[in-house]
Amino acid sequence: MRIVNMSRQVGMALGVSLLVALVGGAVGGEPRAAFGHVWMAAALVSLCAAPLCLGVNTSRAMDPSRT
Repeated sequence: MRIVNMSRQVGMALGVSLLVALVGGAVGGEPRAAFGHVWMAAALVSLCAAPLCLGVNTSRAMDPSRT
């Protein structure tokens, strides 16, 4: 369970840093356009991560005392 929590925290940190980098890089009065780019980046990352989620094994390991 530790690796799941660590992966979640790393993903959140990377997501926030990407958001700040893309929106913070907007020069002038166009933060709305930058937000659109961030939204598209989030959509693309989600589409790329979806096939990886299908490969996650959710079965529980056998109890060693039962073998």
